[in-house]
Order: sequence, then C-alpha cells, then structure tokens
Amino acid sequence: MSKKDTSKYPGSLPNEVEEKPSPQEEPKDQDKVSEEDNAQEGRIPLEEMSSRQIGEKGEEIAAKYLIKRGYKIIQTNWTCQIGEVDIVAQDGDNVVLVEIKTRRILNKDDSIMPELAVNRAKQEKYRTLALMYAALHPALT
Repeated sequence: MSKKDTSKYPGSLPNEVEEKPSPQEEPKDQDKVSEEDNAQEGRIPLEEMSSRQIGEKGEEIAAKYLIKRGYKIIQTNWTCQIGEVDIVAQDGDNVVLVEIKTRRILNKDDSIMPELAVNRAKQEKYRTLALMYAALHPALT
C-alpha cells in the first residue's frame, strides 16, 4: 500500500474545520479554472498536457473541490493488491472513496461523459476496494 502526502491540500489537516455547504448548492464560478488563471500561474495549456498531467490536474481539482465542501482528504492514490483509489476522504462519519475521471474535452456525446466511464465492473471493483480499505483501516469505519 502507498500513501501520497496530502499536505498540499490545506483542508486535509485534521485540526482545520471548514463550513460545509448544503448538498444542493451548485458549484460557483470561482470553483472553475479559467484560461486567465492558467496563464497567470504559468500553467501548461490543456492542449499541451499529457494524459498523465491531465489526470493529475483532475485529481488536484477534485481534492480542492471536496475540501471546499467540508471533506477531509485522508489519502490520495491509495493502492492495494486489488487496485487503486484516487481519493479517500472523510465526510462527517462517512469514509468516501472517490474515482476521478478527467477528460480533455467534454461535449454532448454521452460516450465521453466522465460519469459514464465508471461502468458496472468498475463499480463492483470499487465496492471490493471499499471493503478492503475498511478491513485495513478499522479505526476510520
């Protein structure tokens, strides 16, 4: 098993408490990354990023999104003999396993919708990963 350092996610620190908005609340414009933000921070334009870089950026954005909503990041890229979980987070008393699907483009073609990339087999694998995580981390479950 491996554990990635989560210190780059300030909200993941155990002693930090952030207010959690209601689940119905929609993402605000400040949650979105603009081209101007990328240019100001010297980021690589999306079209120049490798698939790996896009995946890593997606995981970073997802972690920040979860933290803004009150989740605590426990681990990123948790692995065991069964597979990998992109983000393990805590939402109150619940431990949440998060699969990140980042795409370079998104259009109206349902075949590339990220949520459709998590098919039934992947859902079953995640159930097994959840059971494995719970067995290995009984203090959290």
